[in-house]
Amino acid sequence: MKIGYSSPSGDKFYIEPSEQDLLYLLKKMPWKREEFLDYSLTEVSKYYKVPWIKISTSKGEISAPYQMIHDYRKDKILNWGTTIVSNDYQFPSQLEHHRSQMIEVFEKKGLLKKGSSQCPRVFSFKLRKSIPHYKLQRAFYYDQVGSNLSLDYKLFTPLVVNGDNCFTVREWDILQAKMPTMDLPSFEKSKLANTIGVTIGVSSKTKGGEKVILKRKRSSKVAVYANMWSNPFGFALALENDCPLNTEIKIEDLIRRDYNHEFATELGLEFSDFNPPKPIAFCRDLLRGGKPQFFLEAESRISFEDLRKKINDKSGEHSSKLKIINNNEMSPKIDEKFSPELKATIVLSHMNNNRIAL
Repeated sequence: MKIGYSSPSGDKFYIEPSEQDLLYLLKKMPWKREEFLDYSLTEVSKYYKVPWIKISTSKGEISAPYQMIHDYRKDKILNWGTTIVSNDYQFPSQLEHHRSQMIEVFEKKGLLKKGSSQCPRVFSFKLRKSIPHYKLQRAFYYDQVGSNLSLDYKLFTPLVVNGDNCFTVREWDILQAKMPTMDLPSFEKSKLANTIGVTIGVSSKTKGGEKVILKRKRSSKVAVYANMWSNPFGFALALENDCPLNTEIKIEDLIRRDYNHEFATELGLEFSDFNPPKPIAFCRDLLRGGKPQFFLEAESRISFEDLRKKINDKSGEHSSKLKIINNNEMSPKIDEKFSPELKATIVLSHMNNNRIAL
């Protein structure tokens, strides 16, 4: 790209800066580039023509930007399903430069304190005689940083797919999958990291006997949903080095192992304070390009008041005490400070059994 300049005498000069020159200038500009993810629900709906999870209430329809893949509450047996880890995920070569840039940016912002742990990537999902089966690959958290977590960060150098310029990773994944229209690529066609996230909706009873769903504010030092109200507990699922390849195992065992570790670290509570977690749904997060997400439910055995006293006030990922989601907050115009995960939990907690009257 050449930049022209005219002197007062009318002479014209041209310079052709390198990519490194332009990147340096861009960093020095007074304005900010877009964030890593665009949380505008209007924008995400332009890309993916799939139904969102939703409920109808007397106040109107409440929806969340997730595609339902499997509703566990429709299973009488409540079988979590099986999984097999087949091989290693090959990160796309076209995104390697972007991944390096994003790792550098995330590190400078203090968002990668846990490093790049090994994570399970969903390659495919199928029902076998109504039982969920997940085919997984081995990936890394940094792969997620370079794809699902930075989908809308404007690429300085467009990626070219079949002659078309892509200015974000979100656009790139849709075009490389050769979707007939702007739509969500299947797990098999998507080239994003698509590592598994787990979020837990925590419910409790007050000392007055009212059943409530709880929220907790995210800290400013997290890569996703910073400073937003969200579920009190969630994590990126890790994959242990000793996890056997090409061997069928229970997805419940894979999740519970990480759940137990994160539970003690993040909440500082005892397992006896809660009933065993139950799966609610397996979804795809549209804001994060179809990233797989497990929604679980954990019901406290102690009152909300006692739970609030015992839980850590602050942690690496949260910056507030537990609070109750009030009924007046559950409306089509849910507070913008509610994370999409929390909105989805509200929707899912009402879809099949109205636990809280709206």
